[in-house]
Amino acid sequence: MSRNSRDNQSLTFSIGNKAYVCQILVGLPYLLEYTPETNTWAQKTGFPGYARSQGVAFSVNGKGYIGLGSRFYTYLQDIWEYDPATDAWTRKNNFPGQGRNNARSFTIGNTAYIGTGDTFDKTNTFNDLWRYDQDEDTWTKVADLPGKARSEAVSFALNGKGFIALGEADTSGTALKDVWAYDPKDNSWEQKNKFGENPAKKAAAFAVNDKGYVCGGVNPENNTGSRKMWEYSPSKDTWTQVADYAGTARISPRSFVIGTTAYVGLGIAINYFRNNFWAYIPCKNKGGRTSAYIQSKKALATAPNVQLYPNPSHDKINVVLPAPTKYLSVAIFNVKGEVVETLENNHEKTQTFLVDLSLQPKGLYFVKITTDRGNTVKQVIIN
Repeated sequence: MSRNSRDNQSLTFSIGNKAYVCQILVGLPYLLEYTPETNTWAQKTGFPGYARSQGVAFSVNGKGYIGLGSRFYTYLQDIWEYDPATDAWTRKNNFPGQGRNNARSFTIGNTAYIGTGDTFDKTNTFNDLWRYDQDEDTWTKVADLPGKARSEAVSFALNGKGFIALGEADTSGTALKDVWAYDPKDNSWEQKNKFGENPAKKAAAFAVNDKGYVCGGVNPENNTGSRKMWEYSPSKDTWTQVADYAGTARISPRSFVIGTTAYVGLGIAINYFRNNFWAYIPCKNKGGRTSAYIQSKKALATAPNVQLYPNPSHDKINVVLPAPTKYLSVAIFNVKGEVVETLENNHEKTQTFLVDLSLQPKGLYFVKITTDRGNTVKQVIIN
C-alpha cells in the first residue's frame, strides 16, 4: 500500500483466524485478508457499496459488516455483509437510525451493536444504541447511553458487556473521560471509573485476555500523535498504563484481534498515512505488571489499480489493468446482486478489454474483476 493511501479511513474486522482491512474511500476501494501464520496479506473482493468516509465495521457469526459514514455530505444508512467462505458481499437491511459518521460498534456473543457518532462536523452527536439480529436481518433500538452524546468514542466488548468511552461531545474538541458498560441481559448501562489521564482522542481500542485496551490517538497535551496504551481491568474497575505502542505515534490507528493477539496499525503519523501493523501479546513480568511482546507485521500489499472508462457510460466500458496484471474473469452484478454479464480470459495477454452493457437497463452496476493478483470490484453507471 502506498504511503498516500488514506489509512485513517480504513475499517477492520476479524473472523476466526483471519483479519480484514477494508478501504472505502473514493478511488481507493479494496479488501485485504491477513493470515497471521504466514504473516501475509491477500486481496479479496472489494467493498461494493458507495465510497465513503468515517464508516463503521463489525463481525458476528463468521461474517463481516460495513456501513454508515458519509458521501459528499450525505449521511448513509446502508449495511453490507461480507462472507469469507464465498468472498462475496450482500447488501442487508438499512440501519434505521439517522445516518452518521464515526459510529462505534461492539459484538457480544452472536449479537452486534452500533451507536454514538456525529453529523455536520460534530454539530450533532448521538448517544443512541442499536442491536442487530443477524438471523432476522433486523435492527432494534435499545437503551441510550446515559452519558453525553459523542463522536469518535472507543468501544470494545468484555465479559459479556459492551463498553463505550471517551470521545468528543461537540465542536469544542474537549475530550471526554467517562466510561460506560452496557449489559444486554437487562438492557442497562453502568458508569465505570473514569479514564485516568487526559484521554487521547481518535484512539484505537480492543479487548484481549479479559482486559480492555486503548492505544494511540491524539496526545491532548500537544495535539500530536500518541504512543501511550492503557489497560482496563473489569474486576478492579481500574485503568493502568502499560507498554507504549512500539510503532510510530499515530492518530486514528485501527485494531483487530486474532486469538490472544491484538494488532494495531495504520493511521496518521508525522503527517503521513501509515500502512503497517504491530502485534501486541499481553503477558506478565516477574513483578506481576502487564507488559508486552510486540513485533512488527508486514505492511499491506498494494492492490491492482484497475481503471474503468468512460464512467458513467451509455453502453460500453473499457477496463484497463496495470502491467503485468492478467485478468482471469469478469462478472457484472446489478444492485440486486444478480450476475448480468460474464467474461472469461482464454489465456489472452491483454491489459485492456471491453465490457458491453448495451443490453442492460440504466442504473448502477458492480464489475468484479478476478486477476492473477487478486480480486477487485468497481462501480459503473449506465445512463
